[in-house]
Amino acid sequence: MTESIFQYRGRLPKRSDGKARRQALLEATLEIIVKDGVRGVRHRAVAEQAGVPLAATTYYFDDIFDLIHDTFIYFSEKAMEEVNEFENSVFAQLEEFQSSNTELSIIVSSASLSTIEYFTHSSAKKQLRLLEHTFRTQALRDYRVAEMVKLIERQHLSSIEKFLEQLSIEHSAIRAKIIYAVFQRIEYELTLGVITSEQAFEVIQQTLIQLFNKNT
Repeated sequence: MTESIFQYRGRLPKRSDGKARRQALLEATLEIIVKDGVRGVRHRAVAEQAGVPLAATTYYFDDIFDLIHDTFIYFSEKAMEEVNEFENSVFAQLEEFQSSNTELSIIVSSASLSTIEYFTHSSAKKQLRLLEHTFRTQALRDYRVAEMVKLIERQHLSSIEKFLEQLSIEHSAIRAKIIYAVFQRIEYELTLGVITSEQAFEVIQQTLIQLFNKNT
């Protein structure tokens, strides 16, 4: 991402060595969250995991929530880079199809295939999926984390809605929410291994067909 949609809270260093140390602290925090959950995040534990003095942790993040907050942003920005790359690819395909007056059924099939390829790839990264669900759970406990989660979800919904609008699909806001809910479920089931890529493709394709055929 070229520009963050979030605001960091911790101290932001200007020197390269300071930036490297701060990143090491954020990476260490992610590792702790994977192992012990958010409750395991403590200044001393993070310092030990990152291999830096305790003073360095408190220097950049005097409040432990600032560390958790910035770690979530750091994780989200990295994850959203992949999402943005996927979305750009899908919209590029859509423009090509529209310029050649491609039938809607072919567009749906292509979009379904691109989506399942992305989810198959993302579901293999189990630690990242675990972090994602951990932060969603934390959002139920902390309104500040909830605000960040809602901001990310609004961005995802906006992209789906834009895709539907370019296809002149009516009630795009409502249908975007349905598609997003299906996407989340598919990614979760792929991560658990309770559904195959072929089955996931069929679910996504049939969902899009049903929604697009009810364009009233």
